[in-house]
Amino acid sequence: MATFSLCAPGTLKAQNGAGLLSTEGSYIAYPSSGNYDLLWADSSAHRWKMNNDNNSMSGLVVAAWPCSSAGCITIAGTGAVESPLPIGASNEFLQVLGLDSDDSYGMREAQQAVLYGNATGTTDGLGSQGLSVLDTSALNGCSMATSYWCDAFAAYNPLGSPLELQQLSLSDPFDSTCSPPLSPSGCGTPPSGDSGDLRIWLPFAVANDANVIELYYLDAALAFDPHYCRVFTSLGACVSGYDLTGSGTFLTSAQQGQFMNFVGQGTNCNPPVAGNGAGNCAYAAAINSAHGLKP
Repeated sequence: MATFSLCAPGTLKAQNGAGLLSTEGSYIAYPSSGNYDLLWADSSAHRWKMNNDNNSMSGLVVAAWPCSSAGCITIAGTGAVESPLPIGASNEFLQVLGLDSDDSYGMREAQQAVLYGNATGTTDGLGSQGLSVLDTSALNGCSMATSYWCDAFAAYNPLGSPLELQQLSLSDPFDSTCSPPLSPSGCGTPPSGDSGDLRIWLPFAVANDANVIELYYLDAALAFDPHYCRVFTSLGACVSGYDLTGSGTFLTSAQQGQFMNFVGQGTNCNPPVAGNGAGNCAYAAAINSAHGLKP
């Protein structure tokens, strides 16, 4: 028969309404044997705690949902059992606990994704939003690509699934190795990081079965818009062009002009493109080639 005991030396009070009122106190190790569960108002945590089966822990927090606004989710962290992540928060990553460098979860997610599909028999797609020069054979190679997308694409391409990649951040045509000083801070997430030279990672992605590519709009504009920069300073900085305010990238007006005169639309294209730049259309050529467009 179950036993229910109250240990209340003048601190537990019955109220006219529902609930229990208890003065906060310290942890009580009672009884000494197992098969008992203990609940108390803790004076350190200022919330209810419990001890299940009289284990050696000083007490587990009685969970309370920490979110108080729409869109908030609960995450576990090193500093708390749980903490709220409000709507609009950025730069938060979900990872396997204690294994921040573990990429194998990508393959496990892919295995689940292809188990499902629509009425026509087409399976769900899969992908990664971290494409960069780091994924390419020149540095790490297919088997070490972010989230194992390269191996997953090779395995599930025969199913005809959408296989999607989005670049990690804005490209840098001067960065072929994902490391400074060729780029502001090397490959990484915005705003400081880049994804490296598009002419390297884009053909690599397409050659390894990617069939959906998401480009940053500033990279697409650099490749195809002859007015990406409309006015230059004497030093080649872009005075008038695409507005970089709020772009969330490392790009400056000086780099904007530099990029256009290096790989954008301009007078060094074949045939030359009328406009303000001296670019050679290298980015447009790389995208057209990867896409299969024949001039």
